[in-house]
Amino acid sequence: MQRVRQYHDDRIAGLPAPEFYEYEGLRKDGSRLWLQVRVSKVYEHGVLKGTQTALRDITERKQAEDLLACQNAELKKINSELDRFVYSTSHDLRAPLLSLIGLIDLCKGTDDRLELDSFIHMMEKSAFRLDNTIKEILEYSRNSRMELYYEEVDISNMVAGLLEDIIHHDKAQRVRFTKNIATGIPFVTDRLRLATIMNNLVGNAVKYQRVDEPNPRVDITFSVDEKGGTLTVTDNGEGISANVHEKVFEMFYRNSQNSVGSGLGLYLCKEIVHKMDGEIKLTSESGKGSTFIVKLPNMDFRKSDK
Repeated sequence: MQRVRQYHDDRIAGLPAPEFYEYEGLRKDGSRLWLQVRVSKVYEHGVLKGTQTALRDITERKQAEDLLACQNAELKKINSELDRFVYSTSHDLRAPLLSLIGLIDLCKGTDDRLELDSFIHMMEKSAFRLDNTIKEILEYSRNSRMELYYEEVDISNMVAGLLEDIIHHDKAQRVRFTKNIATGIPFVTDRLRLATIMNNLVGNAVKYQRVDEPNPRVDITFSVDEKGGTLTVTDNGEGISANVHEKVFEMFYRNSQNSVGSGLGLYLCKEIVHKMDGEIKLTSESGKGSTFIVKLPNMDFRKSDK
């Protein structure tokens, strides 16, 4: 109440002082409240004798204002991301389509079998690129709209299935994969969202290997306890400069010159982790590989703790 006394003294002294102001204080139980304070002058027979202070609890109004401010900030973020999303995805969808159209025209103009095989290979790469972009868009949409669905997940099977699928990637043929899965207790999480995180992180670790690295490797570890699970993906690939560690999680950011993706992968990982009340960290240095650490709560523990 020091501010009230100061305004009282200022008004008595004829100094500028607000008649209304807002003040955040504490209730006896320790909870916070907001008060609207009115300091009025009191006169007797035309002589200023002091001030009168009236307090009004405006906690609910302030809470509503804070909620509205958060909603407005979220809407601005959504609108900004939507603009970028429409612009970037339209480019990422059209580029491989235009490439396909051009290659089809080239196929029509040649009977050379070797040349046709080369064109077909390029068409296949464009089709895969288009398919990957569509998949990332669908994953982005699914994460935004679908509620979290928790179930017990067999991490060993999930990692094995992921490696079985990714081994067909061109660059994966020369990569040595190691996995260390320690799951002594059940881990309950959103299986589809965890799979999306794994696919993106391991996929990037393969995609951005250095061509001059004689022994490319990707290490996948997962540990779990009652509080949560920790996924770590480490590679010895291109790495990421420290000055762009935060930027790589932004929508459509492409860090590597070798990047052919939409730039949604790490952004999607960050959004999923945030939605699941977890955290994602990056340790990396340009030319020396990267380590991504994802921590997610074990919902089996949380349910039993309630």
